[in-house]
Amino acid sequence: MAAALDALIAAEWKLQQTLAQTLLHIRMRAEAVQEMITTADHAGRPTDNRHHLMLSALVAGIQRYTD
Repeated sequence: MAAALDALIAAEWKLQQTLAQTLLHIRMRAEAVQEMITTADHAGRPTDNRHHLMLSALVAGIQRYTD
């Protein structure tokens, strides 16, 4: 279980560090943020603030496609 959680966290970090190239990428980011927020509601706030960084990456991706 710990290895799966570590893999999920690593994937979330990779996703937020990669520039969104398509609207599908933006959608994937939105789904990840939604899952992070749901998890935070149940388990408590992540100690590394990755949910805030992921939301910022999502907003930046949306702005890139709307500017």
